Amino acid sequence: MIQIRQLGGDGTPLPTRGDVIQRLMAGFRLDKRRVEERWGIDFDRQFAAELEAFEPLAEDVLVELGAGAVELTPLGRLLVRNVAMPFDAHLGAREVEYSRTV
Repeated sequence: MIQIRQLGGDGTPLPTRGDVIQRLMAGFRLDKRRVEERWGIDFDRQFAAELEAFEPLAEDVLVELGAGAVELTPLGRLLVRNVAMPFDAHLGAREVEYSRTV
C-alpha cells in the first residue's frame, strides 16, 4: 500500500497538524510526548513558532503551557478554535483575526 503524506509549508506532514488540532479541540489538552511518539518528531523543535504564538494566549489565561503538555483553561475552551489556529497550515503566515470566530 502506498501512503501519501501531504506537507505543510514548513514541511510538517499535515496529518501531524490535524492530529494536534484534533487533540486540542476534542480533549482540550495536548500531550506533546504522545504526538512525538506517534509521528516521530521533536514537538518543541517542529512546532517552535506555534509554541511561541501560544505565549500571548498563556498571558491571556487561555492556555497553560507545561514542559510536556498544552492545556486549555476553562476560558480557552470557549475559544478553542482560536487556540488551535496556530497549528492550521492553511492559515499560513496570515495574521489571525479572532473576531471571525467569535
